[in-house]
Order: sequence, then C-alpha cells, then structure tokens
Amino acid sequence: MISESLFLFPKLITVGKRKVDELEKESWFSAYLEKSNEDGKSQDCLGFQRVHHDKRFMKVFSDVANTIRNHLNTLGIDTNKIDINITKAFFNVTKNNGNPLHNHVENHISFTYYPHIHENCKQELVFHQDIEKVSNDPYEGFLNHMSTRWNDVNALSYSLKVQEGDVFVFPSKLCHSVNVPGVEFHEIESFKTTEDLRLSRFCVVGDAILTRHKDYQDRSANHRLLTPIENWRKF
Repeated sequence: MISESLFLFPKLITVGKRKVDELEKESWFSAYLEKSNEDGKSQDCLGFQRVHHDKRFMKVFSDVANTIRNHLNTLGIDTNKIDINITKAFFNVTKNNGNPLHNHVENHISFTYYPHIHENCKQELVFHQDIEKVSNDPYEGFLNHMSTRWNDVNALSYSLKVQEGDVFVFPSKLCHSVNVPGVEFHEIESFKTTEDLRLSRFCVVGDAILTRHKDYQDRSANHRLLTPIENWRKF
C-alpha cells in the first residue's frame, strides 16, 4: 500500500532582508540613547513606542511595510484595498537576556527588525503553537510526551536564528519568545553608551493594524474590515 502526507494549513512567517550600513546603526544607537530613561533602559512597557515617527527611519519602516505587503500577498490579499497602519514601534535591546512567551494579540500583524547583532549574541526567535490548539495532537500533551523526534507536523515550537538586517513579519496572535540557552529572562537590561549598544542584539519591534482603503467599497466585505483611520474619532 502506498500513502502520502498532505501538509495543510501552515502558519506563515515572512522574512525580509535589508542591507544595514554603519550610518544607519549609528542612527539607531543615537535614537536609543535619546529615548532611554536615566537607567539606560527603553522598551514599550517603559512608555516609548513611537520609533516609527522618527524621520531618520522613514526608509526602514517603508521597507517593513513592503515586507508586510509581501506577507499579505502570499495570503492572497489585494493590498490595494487595505491600508497598513503601524500602531507602535519600540526598542528591545538585549545582551544576555531572553524574552518570555507572549503575543501582541491587540494588533493584526507584528514585526521584528535587527539593525545590529553582536557576534556574541546567540539569542534565537522562537515561535510557539497554542498548546491547547495543536492541530495534530490527538489530545492535549500527547505529542509533547510521546514524540521521539521533532518535525514540521509535530513541533510545538520552532527556533529561528536571526541575522543582521532581518525583518520578520508574523500574525500578532502568534505566541513567540526569545531564547537564550541556559538563561532565564531577567529584568530589562541597561545600555548607557554607544559602546554598550555595539555589544548588543539590537531589535526594533512593532505592530500594525489593517484597515479598509478609503476608495475600496464592497458591501460584502466592509463588515469584515476596520474602517479607514480618517473615519475614526477620539473621545
């Protein structure tokens, strides 16, 4: 008897690649030092989430938006009918730390960009399946306890090595973490000088929501799309 395997419903992660020169790196280091607190720390939980408004990085975020468009095109989306709205972007700079399991579920699409990675920084970006919704698990925990080898159809997580210039785009609801073998996550690290930052894994993290383009009118689809930003009113 002959059998074959069908791989259905894969998760999509899109990887872009930028060339990063020293001038851009210096701009990122300067921006970090300008926006970090007096302890040399900067992350979204500390309040600074507006890197995408910095004019020095307009080309970077334009490239990020194009990577998001490529991601959506792969999903069969006509990107002329929607707007990509980056809602926040912030620094996640580490030297020795990882980052615990989390997602950005309040958004639609998330991204990470790595303009600088010191050779000693070995942290990997890890994506995780929802442990309660592992599609090939006969029942919760079966694969985790019974699998003797990991592959694309039984893996509960997948680790990716990141390189300088990488842009990763993925669904915001997809759980992810940053793994450092043998190291648990500690508090946010401090970087007070350019020299400190040169020894780091410098990551820019951001989120986006998708809204209907103002010129796209389709009664059948409108109820499934957020209205254009210009329709919104803050109270």
